[in-house]
Amino acid sequence: AFSFFLKRKSDTGSIILKLVQNLQMKGKHMKKICCDGAGENKATEQFLKANGLGIEFEYSAPNKPQQNGQVERSFATLYG
Repeated sequence: AFSFFLKRKSDTGSIILKLVQNLQMKGKHMKKICCDGAGENKATEQFLKANGLGIEFEYSAPNKPQQNGQVERSFATLYG
């Protein structure tokens, strides 16, 4: 798992692009990203597609934080 602290949500696409490219250079290939349906995540999906990366995005159901339980617990640990 990876964690990044961003100043702006609009930075999400460029950070994910750098991560994917870095992983590809190491011989790892990302097939799917699971996230919520927030606007920055939809914009990131379009940004990655525009840059030629065929990564599938899987969105959790709206208003269901239970689906993000592990991530939410990790955030609590990081912020703590």
